[in-house]
Amino acid sequence: MGDFTNRKLTLSLDSNVIDFAHDFSRKTNKPISKIVEIFFLELRNSNTSGLSTYSPFL
Repeated sequence: MGDFTNRKLTLSLDSNVIDFAHDFSRKTNKPISKIVEIFFLELRNSNTSGLSTYSPFL
């Protein structure tokens, strides 16, 4: 595998989403940054042509 460097990303989210993210992180024992990373990797690797598969708001 390649040599990967982590970089910082700042997100502005609704406070309810942040609360949910913290709860989900605790329940899954995964850091929020890893959950977000997995989401974007799945999005990149999806076979769909648009973002609407994930949310009607995207």
